[in-house]
Amino acid sequence: MSKDAIYGRGPNGRAIRKDGGERKERRTLTPSERLAQLAQQTINARASIGRAIFGTLPGMSAFVSGIGTFRRWIRDARSYATEDARIARRAYFQRQLDTIDAKGEAAEGWLPGADKAVTTISGLYQNIGEAVEDFVRKNGREPTAAEGETIVSRFLSEDVRKVVEDANDPDNDPFHDFRRDADSEDAEDTDADTLD
Repeated sequence: MSKDAIYGRGPNGRAIRKDGGERKERRTLTPSERLAQLAQQTINARASIGRAIFGTLPGMSAFVSGIGTFRRWIRDARSYATEDARIARRAYFQRQLDTIDAKGEAAEGWLPGADKAVTTISGLYQNIGEAVEDFVRKNGREPTAAEGETIVSRFLSEDVRKVVEDANDPDNDPFHDFRRDADSEDAEDTDADTLD
């Protein structure tokens, strides 16, 4: 498996879907494809209405459950029924295994350098909670927003601020290379008149 495939891009440069396959190339639908898409949406809407009607009928929940079970069997059987389907499933799981190994290497390289940050940030919320508890005990009331800010600020040392600022920088993420770029074209919502 290529490094690009592990790190979110397939051989054609398009993003990898959650199932490990490469996304389809985006393109504008032809008029006939758009009409076919609208026809399929109508079919789906009718099926949704049919399912909703079953939901209103007394004693039909077991029947609806049975339909769902049978449909799941069909999906499962189709996913194994041909050699091509089995090859695709093996490839999917191989990509998952490769990703686990690559993430393991990234984690092994990152964790030792994070020890100081872990110690710095550990117990921060607990310490603030104890300070608020002391305030309530002494004053017989909850702190105001300004008083709460004063309490919190006592625990926001430069070391704590640095850890948080570093965490807000995506480049410091140990798994940065495994996450899809949020502002890439592939992450945008798909337009109604494109195939994805």
